[in-house]
Amino acid sequence: VFQEEANQFKGNTSSKERKNRDRESMSFEDLLRSQARARRSIRERVLQIDAKVMVTLTTRDYCDFKEFTDYCKKFMKIWRTRFPNKPYVVVFEKHKKGDYHAHIATTDGYIDFRMLRKMWHYALTGKFKTLSGQDSPGNIDVKTPRRSQAWKTGGLARYICKYVSKDMASGEFNRKRYWASKGIPSPKTYTVFMPVSFSLATDASALFTSLTGKKPKFLREFQLGWLTGLYLSTY
Repeated sequence: VFQEEANQFKGNTSSKERKNRDRESMSFEDLLRSQARARRSIRERVLQIDAKVMVTLTTRDYCDFKEFTDYCKKFMKIWRTRFPNKPYVVVFEKHKKGDYHAHIATTDGYIDFRMLRKMWHYALTGKFKTLSGQDSPGNIDVKTPRRSQAWKTGGLARYICKYVSKDMASGEFNRKRYWASKGIPSPKTYTVFMPVSFSLATDASALFTSLTGKKPKFLREFQLGWLTGLYLSTY
């Protein structure tokens, strides 16, 4: 049985009250599942927008997570106005010293670096001008692997996903560590059901590839009556 866009098996619980309100009340298995969901969500969005550029925001002075994300909200509000056709995924990173960085994955193409710096300084100071030297309140960096070419989308997705596991293992659980622009489509998905007696990993993979022309990513295994189901997705 094949069912395209089988959302009933995604386990979407956004409308339900969160069971665990903080890290202390989470079991180790719950924490791993939470990390996996966050990484999957980030990876899917980065791949869907075909992101190949990473922009990093930093501040000169220390600020806590709420203060830093307030600055980032101001910056991203200007971003959506200045670059309406550049979707993004933002992931926050906490450094050992306690300060925060924001990594923004976005699409390839020209971005005015001077305008980005001016936007970030405006978010930090309220003054729409670029400050330098000791007066600079923060820095902005546009990074590609060799500076001369864009990221490969899969590599960029893996790079920023690592911050989710790092921070959820040592940071505040109840604060969202990533943002994404609206309108990013979900990847095309299929649900494949096969009898338990089948060699699931082999048969489902071959069947999925024959249907889509792409290798599957196994996200989940579940039981449906006497059938074992595998939830697979491709991009």
